[in-house]
Amino acid sequence: MWPIKICPIINNKPPTLSCTSVLNSAFVDAILCSLKSVGRTYRRRIGINSVIFIFLLFSCANTVEEKGAQKILRSSKGGDFRGVNIGDKVSDVVGSEEVNSVYSMPDELVYRIESDGEDSTWYEISYNFNEAGLYNIQLEVFPKNETHLQLYKDDFVRYYKEKYGDCAYKNGYCEWRTLTNNGNSVNITLTDSIMVKSRSCLKIIFNESEPHE
Repeated sequence: MWPIKICPIINNKPPTLSCTSVLNSAFVDAILCSLKSVGRTYRRRIGINSVIFIFLLFSCANTVEEKGAQKILRSSKGGDFRGVNIGDKVSDVVGSEEVNSVYSMPDELVYRIESDGEDSTWYEISYNFNEAGLYNIQLEVFPKNETHLQLYKDDFVRYYKEKYGDCAYKNGYCEWRTLTNNGNSVNITLTDSIMVKSRSCLKIIFNESEPHE
């Protein structure tokens, strides 16, 4: 046995942390105090474990959950749209999406993503292909009410504005003209003036304006 030094307790209980906790100086002091109270061998072992623990803690705390437009577009996956790129093959899209398609043809794949319980919002994605690969993507988002429709519209406009700059308004559409990751010219249009089956819909079209030869 080795002498144990009584170290300060935070908030009258042993320090515990979760992904949402903040690593403050008091917690660090408690760890350092504990390390000083044990022998060198044990201190070395505890020190290594503490470093690993703190590293994992920060990794956990820095994980940001995607919401709104970023969640629907799966921005963390990269690519032009949900981890795929204009020009990709059908197999590339099938491998990227995490659910089964509700409609599948050689020139089109349709996916329906049901609500996850947050706000009853669900959405449908249509991927269209020609001989050169993926050239057109249509996303229809169905929020539960007009308030959420406006929130999603604002979020998508903000997302694309940060990525591509201000949009051009044309006949009620918000449009961006940019280049894909493969250097192809595309138009991205967004509108909330569409009704599908008597329900308001936010529609985003990602269309290659100069298809491959």
